[in-house]
Amino acid sequence: MKIKVETYSGYKADERPTAIFLEDKTIQVKEIKERCIRERHDGEREEVFVVLTSDGKRQTIAHNLIKEEWFLESI
Repeated sequence: MKIKVETYSGYKADERPTAIFLEDKTIQVKEIKERCIRERHDGEREEVFVVLTSDGKRQTIAHNLIKEEWFLESI
């Protein structure tokens, strides 16, 4: 599912997610549990984050580095 994400930009743009916007809710990212780069079969790259959110859920979100789009992979 395509989503909007608020990010922190430090030494690079969109360095890490700070909030996820789902429907009419803003959910804060409390902790990043895992982070990796995934090479897709079509040659594109994604930065994948497993995060703990303010509502107590563990979410997996991916940032397509070519298209600059964010996706929610798990709820």
